[in-house]
Amino acid sequence: MDVSNFCGWLKNKMDEKGWSQSELGRRSGISQAQVGRLLLGARQPGIKACKSLANALDCSVYDVYRAAGLFNLADEQYEPTRFRDWLLEQIAKRNWNQATLANAAGLDSAVISNLISMRRQPGEATCSRIAAALGFPPETVFRIANLLPTITDEAEGILEEWRELLLRLSTENREELRQIGELKLRRQKNRV
Repeated sequence: MDVSNFCGWLKNKMDEKGWSQSELGRRSGISQAQVGRLLLGARQPGIKACKSLANALDCSVYDVYRAAGLFNLADEQYEPTRFRDWLLEQIAKRNWNQATLANAAGLDSAVISNLISMRRQPGEATCSRIAAALGFPPETVFRIANLLPTITDEAEGILEEWRELLLRLSTENREELRQIGELKLRRQKNRV
């Protein structure tokens, strides 16, 4: 992610509205300190912060994701109807209706209705509940909703190999491997 692009994008949005850091913080529910870190490039916004910023700045959450570098190239082609179409397909496969899904997910039926009519985009909590109700891993639903980048078939194969390997290791060895991975990433970042 190019943090300077996001910083510039966020500063432009604030300038357009004539907002200070504290005003953006107040309107988004993000602390002024966190807004400052975002503007300095000391912090990358997460999914929740992106959604809060989108609501406050009155722009699409996907615009914020793009500015924050949370899309890969394939995601640039994201089709907004993908989640709705997938959700309708899952409801039909089970011979459910919207109310049945809402009940199974512990959500208000208006939430499902808003997702299907595309008046609202799904968030983390909603996706987690829908995933549990439909028997999918949350990450799968997050990817369909474009809250996480898509994974290529090649990457999926690599992840599956690592998943199998990690499941056979002790907790101590998994932690050691995680630390080695973080070290390698820091070294790689320093070389670039």
